[in-house]
Amino acid sequence: AGLLALLLAGVTPDPRDVAEWRRYFPGAVERPGRFETGGGTTLYGWHGGSFYALSSAGVNEVIPENDRAMEIAALALSQRPYARKVLLLGRVPLATGLALERLRPDIEVVWAPCDADYGSRLRRLVAIGGSRVEAAGVPPQVLLEGGEPGCFDLVLVSPPSATTLEGAAWRGVSFAQAVRRVTDRKGVALFGLDCEVAALTPERAELLGLAVLAVRQAWPEAGMFVPGGGG
Repeated sequence: AGLLALLLAGVTPDPRDVAEWRRYFPGAVERPGRFETGGGTTLYGWHGGSFYALSSAGVNEVIPENDRAMEIAALALSQRPYARKVLLLGRVPLATGLALERLRPDIEVVWAPCDADYGSRLRRLVAIGGSRVEAAGVPPQVLLEGGEPGCFDLVLVSPPSATTLEGAAWRGVSFAQAVRRVTDRKGVALFGLDCEVAALTPERAELLGLAVLAVRQAWPEAGMFVPGGGG
């Protein structure tokens, strides 16, 4: 179906795209589509009944994804069971927004990935019947600056890599304060931290500490739990 759509549009699949797709899916007969944004090249298509979006960083999206996405959605709603409007910032997958909808069909979800153009294009490609998950269409910082105070009662933040300039800004106090501004006074904000590895190097531990400090400075009066961090 992906190849037919490309041919009907007068686009010949690039052999390099096919080779990259088959690196992830050996023996695949389908051909990927592609689009370009300021964040790079995205290959996309269906394989084995699932939709995939791939980039140079690896697999960006798997839809449906019923394990990790559902786990994060359940965790988020356990902190704010009656959330009405949710904001997903950064590297939080679209699949998490869809999982939130499955658990709470009445919830409103705004998805704001780091690359706004990527988010808008991908959302148009993933046609989920009845889904109301909305791609923000603007960069997260613009959304935070222009959003009404307290307009979200649940916010999930997964920042870019800490080794990039953008990632460093996301871990600063100003960014945490911007998240707080759009979070309802009785709402909850969940920040993803770079602690996926079993053992932290001194450098990674310092970056983790700075990220935690920024959030604590933005919410000095609130409780905070960091697994293994004594928070």
